[in-house]
Order: sequence, then structure tokens, then C-alpha cells
Amino acid sequence: MGTLKVHSKPAAGDVARTTGSNETQPRWLDLRAALPSIAFLTFLLAFHSACWVYAVREAWVTAEENGGMENVQAAICGVSMVCFAVAAARRMDTVARLFYAGLTLMSLSCMMRELELNTPLVPLFVEWICKPIVRNVWIGALWLGFAAIAIRHRRPLLQHSLAWLRSWGGWLFVGMTVFLVLSCLFDAHVFPLSKMSSRLWEEVLEADGFLLLAICAVRSIRPD
Repeated sequence: MGTLKVHSKPAAGDVARTTGSNETQPRWLDLRAALPSIAFLTFLLAFHSACWVYAVREAWVTAEENGGMENVQAAICGVSMVCFAVAAARRMDTVARLFYAGLTLMSLSCMMRELELNTPLVPLFVEWICKPIVRNVWIGALWLGFAAIAIRHRRPLLQHSLAWLRSWGGWLFVGMTVFLVLSCLFDAHVFPLSKMSSRLWEEVLEADGFLLLAICAVRSIRPD
């Protein structure tokens, strides 16, 4: 006698839809349940911004090129890169691994953009590969290699990306994007502010954006 198979319907809170691969989509963010976390995150960003504004007002050199703010931003991007790399290594699914590999490469690009090594303590080879022209060549080559692989999985990768944007990680990533876009507007002097004020808010908003990226990266280590 054959056994009877009973298929139960997944609960509303569980995301059972797949991305076309074997891995389940990231869980959607429940805004009502997330309100306390959003409030804490808002307070953290306000406090973070206030600390940097105070530091810059005490010592303007902090916000200058290769100053303290840019060095901290490069370090935060480095932490994000490592966390996303760990997240990619922990995923068993090819599409998910590729997705987090892309975020790892993006974090590396941001880190190298903020990093300038002009000190005798750094080996000459490291200083050479960090030069803008050389850096752009090898980072561009990495992106071309990534694109060549990603295009073979473009449909499931797109589905996974859209699903991830509705999760906590995706919301943090969108928040980072908003802060970086605003930073670019201050850099372009769109607002009627002095040069020093524009520079200050450009760096503060960048710092806030990269902080959100780091939080997103740390959360990504544990699958949703």
C-alpha cells in the first residue's frame, strides 16, 4: 500500500518562493515589527553625524582629502568587504554566492576610492597598485570578469536582487544609496552653502552611508 503524502501550505511569515535557484528568497521586511529597530538606527545615524560635525569643527583637517574621515570610511568599507566575502562563502547556492560576491566587489571599489597611501611605511608595490590609474585598471578588470559570469545567471540573479531589496539588508542598502547621492549633490555644490559647509556635509553623509553599508554587511553573514 502506497503512503499518503500531505503537502502543508507555508505560513504567511515564511517566504517559500524561490529565485529560480535552490536558495529561498530573503525574508521581506515587516515594517511594523521593524519600527523599534528603525528608530534606533535613526538615533545611531544622528549621533554618528553629530560626532563627526563636532570633530570637524574642532579640527577642520579631519574633513580634508586623506583626512581622518576618509581613512575611517575606507576602513568601514574594508570591514564591509570582508563581511560580504564571508556571506558569499557561507551561501551554498551559486546565485546567492554571485550576488554577495558583487557586493564584496562594490565594497572593495568604495574602499579603494577613499584610500590613498602616501606614506613611506607602505611597500612600493602596494602604493603603486593604489595609484588612481593603476587602481582603475585592475578594479575595472575585476568588474568585467564579474559581469561575464553574472550575465550567465542574469535572470535568477535579478530575481534574487529584487527579493533582497525588500529585506532588511536591501533597505539598509537603499538607505546607503540615498546618503551617497545626497553626498554627491553637496560635492557638486548644488545647495547655496559655503565651500567648507558643502565639504563638511559631503563627508558626513558619505560616512553615514558607509555605516549603513557596514551594518548591512554584518547582517548578511547570517542568512535571512
